[in-house]
Amino acid sequence: MHRAGRGRLLAFLGGVLALTLAALGPAAAMEFVVRTADDGAPILIARGPIVAGDALRFRLALREVGRDRFGDKRVALASEGGPVGEAFAMADHMEEERVSTFVLPGTTCASACASILFVAGHHRSVLDRGRLGLHSCAVKAGRERSPLCNELIARRAERRGVPYAPLLALLQTSDPRSMKWLRPEEADCWGLTRRPPEAPPTPAITREPSCPATGLQTIGFSR
Repeated sequence: MHRAGRGRLLAFLGGVLALTLAALGPAAAMEFVVRTADDGAPILIARGPIVAGDALRFRLALREVGRDRFGDKRVALASEGGPVGEAFAMADHMEEERVSTFVLPGTTCASACASILFVAGHHRSVLDRGRLGLHSCAVKAGRERSPLCNELIARRAERRGVPYAPLLALLQTSDPRSMKWLRPEEADCWGLTRRPPEAPPTPAITREPSCPATGLQTIGFSR
């Protein structure tokens, strides 16, 4: 897509479409704090809702984070989501800096956090008791699905190695007003995670009907 066309599309998305929970509560800027992981690598904790201006603040925060032994900057995400356009801008910085994304134990990354930020990671991990939450893009009123927005998200994630069909299926078949929650093994099964070569797999891989391995073809999203 040409730069001018992409800019117009993002402006449209920022003004008309949003990925949010049913009730976001009071808007507050995302918080960024640098911590040290158990292996000694720095990790940026990004928590709170995504709001206007967070992309610039995120870019500045990433400058303070060193790289791990894989050459990545680590970011742990804990957010209920926010505007699609702002999340895309944050994902642009993640791709430029080669970021690996994590959902830490007991935390959640939902809506635009999951479908845009998490999947923008070079390596992507949902740790024990962490959860990803996905639902369809919606027109701002929040009741009507937006196939255009879902398609754009799935195509962009495909560039980062996320299978296009499973992610699009998750988005298109979810109600904009309710969340489809994925446990770590389900995130693995849907192809949303990608671990470093030496990392052990999630112990249990689900074979429930929610997994694309049990019949993605039947819902019309095969390529």
